Amino acid sequence: MNTGIRRLTTMVGGLVRLVRPLNCLMIFVGSLAGGIIAAAGAAFRWPANADLLLASLSAALIGAAGNAINDVFDREIDRINRPNRPIPSGAISPAAARVIWVIFGACGIALGAVIGVWHLTVAAACVLALYVYSRWLKSIALVGNVVVGGLVAMSILYGAMSIGGWRIVLPAMLFAFLTNLARELMKDVQDLAGDAARAVRSFPVRAGPRTAGALYMIVVGVTLALTPIPFVALEYSTLYLLLVLIADGFLVAALWAGLQSDLEGSAGRASAMLKFAMFWGLGALSTAGIDTL
Repeated sequence: MNTGIRRLTTMVGGLVRLVRPLNCLMIFVGSLAGGIIAAAGAAFRWPANADLLLASLSAALIGAAGNAINDVFDREIDRINRPNRPIPSGAISPAAARVIWVIFGACGIALGAVIGVWHLTVAAACVLALYVYSRWLKSIALVGNVVVGGLVAMSILYGAMSIGGWRIVLPAMLFAFLTNLARELMKDVQDLAGDAARAVRSFPVRAGPRTAGALYMIVVGVTLALTPIPFVALEYSTLYLLLVLIADGFLVAALWAGLQSDLEGSAGRASAMLKFAMFWGLGALSTAGIDTL
């Protein structure tokens, strides 16, 4: 009996780690932020925000599906880089992970269909794009990084289009794209050993970790330089400025991590700092409809 409970606990824990709930939460928040930016107060009123909540849940489910299929195709690399991940550790089989991909992807598409044809089309396209990324594009230097950054930015548009327009969310989409592009570069630096062993031609493998680090620094530096623009040129509130200064603090910390001599050792810290920066940055950009403070 204890053995059965232990196996069940291992499997459930593996399923949770497979879909990466914190990453899914970030996608949910990103989509929700898109709706808040687009619709301001209406994003908090029921039932006006019903489609926004559905869109945010749809985006999170699609993200979970993408995480599952990514682990399927990365399982040999993870045996070197992350042997404790669910598949290489034996907690989840590749076949079970594929089932999770199908279930979560189908649920995400179905919720998109409830909202409308546009969301159905985008949801299906994103599920397909995440599969193509995991199967083929991830091994192409920079292309896979750009695709992931674009898909994260798309989650913001996905939320915005469920309740309002799209033009006002362009700054948030750019911010999300740049921070995630930088994160993907650092994740590739983290995975350098496994990628090189499995002949995955990521940018750090092809150009070297220092060149990848230099590009990372440029992307983060550009992101940091752009953060005052909504306040200076687009008349965002003082609240935006206060929140974005917190995001800027994490961006500076991410820059500092990228300057370390042991880049592979500091890559995880840099990635974590960028996660925090994205959270606070999207919070700041969500104040677009606030005229005071």
